[in-house]
Amino acid sequence: MDSARGLFDSIKGRGFEAIKELVDDKVPENGILEYKTKAGDQPGKPSDIDFNNLAEDLSAFGNVDGGVIVWGVKCRSNKAGDIPTGLSPIEQLHGFKSRIENRLATLTTPPPVGVQNHLISTGTVDKGYLVTCIPKADTLPVRSLRTQQYYLRSGSACVIMPHTVLAAMFGRRPEPIIELVYKKSNINLHHQREVWVESIFEVKNSGVAVERDIHFTFIVESTPGGLCTVSPTPMGDRWDAKHEPDEVSIVSKDGICLPPMSSWPAFRLAIRVSQPIERGLQLSLYYGCMNSKPRTLTWYKPKEFFEQMVMELLPKNGELPLSPEEWASHRKEVGPKEVKYREAVFAIEKGASES
Repeated sequence: MDSARGLFDSIKGRGFEAIKELVDDKVPENGILEYKTKAGDQPGKPSDIDFNNLAEDLSAFGNVDGGVIVWGVKCRSNKAGDIPTGLSPIEQLHGFKSRIENRLATLTTPPPVGVQNHLISTGTVDKGYLVTCIPKADTLPVRSLRTQQYYLRSGSACVIMPHTVLAAMFGRRPEPIIELVYKKSNINLHHQREVWVESIFEVKNSGVAVERDIHFTFIVESTPGGLCTVSPTPMGDRWDAKHEPDEVSIVSKDGICLPPMSSWPAFRLAIRVSQPIERGLQLSLYYGCMNSKPRTLTWYKPKEFFEQMVMELLPKNGELPLSPEEWASHRKEVGPKEVKYREAVFAIEKGASES
């Protein structure tokens, strides 16, 4: 099951409690999640703005890995991302859903296939929320007929597709199949006050075409606290890296090619965790190569995970600093727990969702 469909099924199964939890926990928009309020003042009737936004999302989500729109949730941008700020349920909800579905085929080319809409009621007659699941398109690329543009999902935003990506989607060469392979993790209790976890990843070419221009873009949506950092670092001399606030890009150097059925060390992904724990971790990775479809990977761990990790692995503040003998005894005691957390933060099969 892909990440977008899993999120949609979860919201559908839990109903209003799931939407309320997204707002209460301030879960930010990300590569597969978008919040929207109905525009205009006519109950039950989507406005031109609504259809423009929907066409953009159909293109952006369809061109990558799918996504979910939750209609009826207010959202505001701040340093932590695009954060839900409150509920704005839609009146004449059934009419709104019907008009959305009747116009779907007119919003993009090729027309969307497999879009699902689910109503969630507030308990008031014909008032509530609409959850829209947009699957990854089988025929690429997808263009918005409202703006005549092709879009991609980048973090929490829909952006116009770069020419290189668009050209790759229209290309007829054999498509490289790029895979990200989790190898191992190490954990270190630093200065008795911080937990450092470092994971190593390889990139693999599983296709029949040579891979060029391999790229990874990391977007840090949320870290556990003000003193916590997330650091992707390239491995070896095949890569160039560019660092921006909350974003790191790693690109293979000019002339570097990954042959079919070969692997390279790609990057180290490290997180430093210390008190106070204020929120969870959310990290999005967008990666691909020339002539391949872009892929996404999202790591998410809630605040409670890191609170438990710090509590189980680090000495209590009142006990610090420990003597060398006390520290050695503490490390021996928490050793089995280190193994648990070492494998739980960044391992793809345990700590992330990929599509």
